[in-house]
Amino acid sequence: MEVFTALYDVGKNPVEQPAAKILADGSYQEYLAGRPIYFFGNGSIKLQNLIHDHHNARFISNEIDAKGICKTSCEKYKNHQFDSVAYAEPSYLKEFFFMQKQA
Repeated sequence: MEVFTALYDVGKNPVEQPAAKILADGSYQEYLAGRPIYFFGNGSIKLQNLIHDHHNARFISNEIDAKGICKTSCEKYKNHQFDSVAYAEPSYLKEFFFMQKQA
């Protein structure tokens, strides 16, 4: 039930920062109590099984692909907002372990 998740308001402001999270009964209940929340992505299927009957939970079935970032990419390009790939570093949310075979 582990998912990579983040929560944003209608203005694209972060409500919960991106994180790896274990879904359980009661996940997102404090947010769902006050307003509709739209869930999408492959992890949302796991959540849908937990909160399938909440009146404020909206589940969107869609395929995530590069087309979804075209508008943002074009805006950044027009505004000359570039990042240096040479200095980019991955941002891991949790430790990554290599399993080593014992001899």
